[in-house]
Amino acid sequence: MRAMRLALGAVMLAIVWAPYALAEDSHWQAPAKRGRGATPFAGERGKGRNTRMTPTTWFAGKVTQMRSSTGNRSEQSKERALWRHMKRGLALRANDQPRAILVMWHQSHEHEEFGKRQIRQCEAYDDEVFARWSLLFHRVVVDVPASDPDLLKQLGVTDGPGLTILDPQLRTVATLDSFKNAKQAARFLSKTVKTEFGDYWIEVEDEMDRQKTAYAAAVKLVKEDKYQEAANTLATIYSSGVRLGKDWDGATKLYANVLGKLDRQKKK
Repeated sequence: MRAMRLALGAVMLAIVWAPYALAEDSHWQAPAKRGRGATPFAGERGKGRNTRMTPTTWFAGKVTQMRSSTGNRSEQSKERALWRHMKRGLALRANDQPRAILVMWHQSHEHEEFGKRQIRQCEAYDDEVFARWSLLFHRVVVDVPASDPDLLKQLGVTDGPGLTILDPQLRTVATLDSFKNAKQAARFLSKTVKTEFGDYWIEVEDEMDRQKTAYAAAVKLVKEDKYQEAANTLATIYSSGVRLGKDWDGATKLYANVLGKLDRQKKK
């Protein structure tokens, strides 16, 4: 009987996770996402990393050389044109205004100098903690070999793979060229968003506080056998684009349990 309960719990948790691939941020407004040119990122899992449960979508980008402008355009006009060109290269539409941009500079896995380092980094990107922190950013993978070296330098990029965080004006905020493991990469995201995007981080903390309050309310509803109301409350936590802290984890587990109870009630 216990084995059956555990199996049911696992099935219900899988059902809970499934919708997230379609709606990462249906409650808390995470950075802009769209389907065109978007590809799910999943490196090969290695030993010692956290079990991956959070799907993430990384847009495919490349910063190509800009066509030569014609006519007597002012320097200011040329700068605006270049900014729009680079924005498109980072998979951003004209009206997209993400709070922070996370760029993964990707080299070929067969590259003589950087291939092995790139493979190690791709494995690190598949870590669960890194994935959760990356949800706070507009995420784009830039093909380094297919991009213009001079424009990459303006964004603080060298030939090798790595991570760069940009502000909405495409100014380089922080860069991580080399790291040993996923923990270092996740710490880089955490530290940068907390120290360099203060107003944004306050919004994230407000959402975490909301989750804590909602989780406590859901626990109370479960004790009162008000499972549907609890499920509705827990759904607002589960669907959030902020997956940081123990309250989100606790709420998600409780959500799976409540959905199981509701399913059993329907079958009676």
